[in-house]
Amino acid sequence: MKHYYRTVLVLLSIFVILSGCNKSKQETIQDANEGVKDVLISKKKDPNTSMPRFEYYKPNRLEITNKGVNSVVFSKDGEAYILFVNPKEGPMSRLNYNADQKDKSDKDSLEKIPVKNKFVYLMIKPNKKQYEVIVGVGGMKITAKMSLDDLDDNVKMMAEILHSVDITK
Repeated sequence: MKHYYRTVLVLLSIFVILSGCNKSKQETIQDANEGVKDVLISKKKDPNTSMPRFEYYKPNRLEITNKGVNSVVFSKDGEAYILFVNPKEGPMSRLNYNADQKDKSDKDSLEKIPVKNKFVYLMIKPNKKQYEVIVGVGGMKITAKMSLDDLDDNVKMMAEILHSVDITK
């Protein structure tokens, strides 16, 4: 019986230690906000992919699966990322933000991120077992579904793409 209690105590200790190591949802979202801001105030990556109306940086880990006049669909590990670019809206536009704000429920996170000369926002919305994530900069946005575990890295990649967009027409 003594051995049983010792095993339970060890397992309980491991559980407490491991659960204390995980970031809370709010900490994860805050880190994502800071990551987006850090990317958008850093030097932008040079565009390596052209579309009729804009060019942008495409990370090697993304595959293009579809293109539209003002949009590109990427895939990474079976997950879709959709880039929307409205060439008529500038970097301070609130058009996408206002539209996304109407779709916000009480459980969502919709944060404006202060970046000079740009209107930037990050929306994180629960969607079944994953989260719908939107990073918006003025008249551009990129959206994807992901787990909270992938949030920080993925929003940085999404912000890199948005930061690199150059309108050509």
